[in-house]
Amino acid sequence: MDERLKLIDDVIALNNRKIAIINKKASESRKPMSKEDKKKTSKLYFINRELGKMKYEIVQTLVIGNDTPIIEILGLPKLNEDIDYYKSMFPQTYMTLENIINALIEEYKRIGIGGGTFGFSVSPEWEDKCYAFEPIGKNCGKVYYKYVGIYKS
Repeated sequence: MDERLKLIDDVIALNNRKIAIINKKASESRKPMSKEDKKKTSKLYFINRELGKMKYEIVQTLVIGNDTPIIEILGLPKLNEDIDYYKSMFPQTYMTLENIINALIEEYKRIGIGGGTFGFSVSPEWEDKCYAFEPIGKNCGKVYYKYVGIYKS
């Protein structure tokens, strides 16, 4: 894995821990979260979202070849959340964002933009749960897919 991706994952995990601590502190005190804590958590969520976008761009540059279209995924933040969830359950075998993009490219090469909703297993250890995608269209060398969510196959 590219070191930049590992660093981004580590920062996102650290931010998530900070958010959890702030939320726990607020729930234990049984008082509404302070304005300062709300600002902190909203900044951390914003940073995580931007880091997720950077991670996606890095993965795209690692995966793309000369004759390969750029894959755009609508719903990327939710996909990243789901990947992180299954990564915690199956750290050795989870489906990475890079693997998902490769699979989308292969699916595009195989059938084009036609067809309906399709999916990829979250892990070989749990093949009946799939990341589901719906093709949207193609424009200017980009192929667009909508991340639909997790489905049971």
